[in-house]
Amino acid sequence: MTILGIDYGRKRIGIAVACLGIPMPLKPIKRTGVRADIKIIADIVNEYSVEKIVVGNPLNMNGTAGVMSREAETFAALLKKKIKLPVVLVDERCTSRGAEEMLFKLGKNLKETKLKVDGVSACLILENYLDRERLSK
Repeated sequence: MTILGIDYGRKRIGIAVACLGIPMPLKPIKRTGVRADIKIIADIVNEYSVEKIVVGNPLNMNGTAGVMSREAETFAALLKKKIKLPVVLVDERCTSRGAEEMLFKLGKNLKETKLKVDGVSACLILENYLDRERLSK
């Protein structure tokens, strides 16, 4: 099963695709508007024959939904309506921080880290989802 991972953001949307359970970051989407963003995602879904979409839900550290969480939930609902695939929201607390730390450990400078953090965050969201699915079996 091919799964698309999304790290929702106001400026960029991080994208990753997991084929055979291995997440791979794609080029982030620079936000221009919801319709255009969904069109780009629909094109990616078709190109990679995606069967499920996983959207990171940036909950507050205490587990409650804040403004960004509600925006991600709304975006996920729009994706489900427009693309007509299963869409799953997953807790993504600390994934951006984890992605930054991983990139720094790989020797990436601040500029390189900013360019890659969205895709790596989307990969971490997918990894968390896939791990949870494996453990539930």
